[in-house]
Amino acid sequence: MNEEYNWSKGTTSKTLMRLVEKEFLKSEKEGRHIFYYQLINSEEYLKFETQDFFSFMHDNSLSSMISALDDSKDISEEDIKSLEKWIESR
Repeated sequence: MNEEYNWSKGTTSKTLMRLVEKEFLKSEKEGRHIFYYQLINSEEYLKFETQDFFSFMHDNSLSSMISALDDSKDISEEDIKSLEKWIESR
């Protein structure tokens, strides 16, 4: 991690410990070494991060999120129609 992110050994260890606590990774100690194994796939992790972001930024409010998208003018008519279909199917 030091080469790619310029993190210290302590920062890397702390980050790995947090991921173990959140049950994204598991750790196994063999002698002086600790090995880490993923417990969830990328899609599951992305879903968690998206929900966490949504909760933090929009307090789980769909209307708040849609308002933010509308203000940015990045949402197309096709996106709106797709969202309407999704809402109707719920």
